[in-house]
Amino acid sequence: MNFSIREIPLLRWLPFFTLGIILGQYFQSFEQFFIYLLSLSILLIAYLVTTEYLNVNNSHFYRTIPMAFLFVFSGMLLCWTQNKNIDRQISNAKCFIGKTSKIIRQTNSLSIVECDIIGYCQGQKLISLHSPVKSILFVKTADRLDIENHVLAFCATLHFIHNSIQIPMKNPIEEYWKKNGIQFTAYLTEDKYQVLYKDEHVFDRFIRITRQYFVSIIESISHDKYVTGLLQAMVLGYKNQLDPDAKKLFTKTGVIHVLAVSGLHVGIIYLFLSWILKLKRNQVNAAWKIILLIFILFLYAMITGFSPSVSRAVLMFSFMRIGELFGKKVHTLNALAFSAFIILIYNPTELFQLGFQLSYFAVLSIVIFYPAIYGLLFFKNTILDKLWSLTAVSLAAQIGTFPWALYVFHQFPVYFILSNWVTIPLSTLLVLLTFVYLLFSKIFLIKNVVSSILTNCIYLLKYVLGQIEKLPYSVLEGFYLSGLEFVLLITTIFFLGYFVLFKKTMYLNIVLALILVILTSVNLRIFENSKYQMSSIYHFQKNLFLHFVKNRSQIIITDIKPDKIHKIHFYLNEFNLQHGIKNTLLFSLDSIESNSIWENDTSGKFPKIIFYRQFLKYDTVTFFFFKRSMPIYLNELPKEDGKSRLKTDFLVVLSYRSDLINWIKYLQPRKIVVTARVNLFDSSKFFNKFEKRLYLLNDSILNINMSNTSK
Repeated sequence: MNFSIREIPLLRWLPFFTLGIILGQYFQSFEQFFIYLLSLSILLIAYLVTTEYLNVNNSHFYRTIPMAFLFVFSGMLLCWTQNKNIDRQISNAKCFIGKTSKIIRQTNSLSIVECDIIGYCQGQKLISLHSPVKSILFVKTADRLDIENHVLAFCATLHFIHNSIQIPMKNPIEEYWKKNGIQFTAYLTEDKYQVLYKDEHVFDRFIRITRQYFVSIIESISHDKYVTGLLQAMVLGYKNQLDPDAKKLFTKTGVIHVLAVSGLHVGIIYLFLSWILKLKRNQVNAAWKIILLIFILFLYAMITGFSPSVSRAVLMFSFMRIGELFGKKVHTLNALAFSAFIILIYNPTELFQLGFQLSYFAVLSIVIFYPAIYGLLFFKNTILDKLWSLTAVSLAAQIGTFPWALYVFHQFPVYFILSNWVTIPLSTLLVLLTFVYLLFSKIFLIKNVVSSILTNCIYLLKYVLGQIEKLPYSVLEGFYLSGLEFVLLITTIFFLGYFVLFKKTMYLNIVLALILVILTSVNLRIFENSKYQMSSIYHFQKNLFLHFVKNRSQIIITDIKPDKIHKIHFYLNEFNLQHGIKNTLLFSLDSIESNSIWENDTSGKFPKIIFYRQFLKYDTVTFFFFKRSMPIYLNELPKEDGKSRLKTDFLVVLSYRSDLINWIKYLQPRKIVVTARVNLFDSSKFFNKFEKRLYLLNDSILNINMSNTSK
């Protein structure tokens, strides 16, 4: 594939536009935006001075600079205007008006709903917001609730999803919400909200009813929820009934992409409709048929929820068909860039969605690398040639999505080619037959035959993927990339693509240099992890954590109840991968409340730790946990070195009571750590007295200096 970059102008300017969106997301205040605008103006003035007065040759490179800055500026302005600052009063309000947009997940007792807050109450006044504030509502109900596209009045405390402090615990779900513009969460019971009215346009209602109708038809295919849930996800993008085991299986075998409505589905509909319409050479006829074709494709995109992958495919098909109608051959890369521009102009935050990134990089990679990979081998046999073509597509797509497999999923499916050999043909057949079933579900004979084929195909797909998953080393897990390494890897693939397209040795040299930089960075991190140590106290989701890391092992002490402590592993995954943690030991503070001394296993994996009632000794540091109810009294305190006073490094106040001062005088703590649960109003005198030794543990982290402790 040889062509000039001037043949793909839209793709040429797209990176600058996306860079502007990223900068706009980073510089969110007007002051920061003004500083950037001023800097841009200075650079443009400098450019004009250089070209006009210093007689610099106005080459193509210099002519590109103003356009590049223009696209960066446009992307930033677009992002900034659509992400206005939140009215500060909203976080203090208790009553709100919101419009629900979609139900994310639903069970018989809980509905997780995306809601746009459009107003709030301040005293007796109802204040409207200039722009809606995206929020997630957790609504507890007795039965399943249909509140999609409804306006609600509700009373709740909004929990701001802020940029959390640098603590080891991370909630992947909240991180995902933040990237998608969600700013608050709220929890509602049945007595805390009231449905005011349904706010739904006629066309929206038509789309919703149509989607529900198709969902109900697919449910009639089989009594097995595994089968119907999989088909609903593959054909309609409806994942509310998708079996978690199915999602896990498809992820581990490297074929999760078939569960997303994508270009495959649009392509099947396009070919099917093109065959029905039988486009003729007559321009008038062809024009009306293309308009009808595009309308049906957009209708399908609406029914499936306008996911990034299906939006991309519909826009690309539309752009290319309109171009052909006017006698213009549209380059695939230009069509790809056009669809990206349209989606990002409508909603700039789509850039930060995983689905958008994977969809575009997979297609971009296929367009660039597939011809080169396919051309490496030639088969006269048709079956072998088709198999090699499918392999080339899988390899090309994997090159583009490889950075996300390591950075987001921290794993790599080894047998993805084998999985795709089976999954792509079967999924194509499943999608095609499901469309046939939707069209002819009223005809008894066709309905029974097609439903039987669909069910058996799903079982076959499940069995084959299950066998592939059981193969040795089917999934390589435990990968970690830093943000910089992730960006460098994407940049490497970009330059590799440039080398494939333009055959310039310079690009290959850059690729090799970038690979060397990435490997150096990874090895440096591995070396640093071998020496990494951490001792800290912090809050996460209203719970206290004492976190100690040494020799790639960690000990965590928390006030979470013993029966729920296992959930911590979910929030620690990112931290463990980043620092190469091999061993984890979890303790609940409830286990400290014992009259006997307990010591952990000192086999070498973990430093020595001792529990005795409210005391905890880790290495050379002593902690005492003070709360309202304690199984210990001052006269029962253990002695050390014959002295009646036991010095404590950290006194952690979990709740306040009147004799706290006596305990402080006796224990003489170096630091008094007060958790967020302590009522500051009731204990204000105490805080004033010990202000110098006090540390309020709200949204902060206290790092412990192990070298300066009482031994």
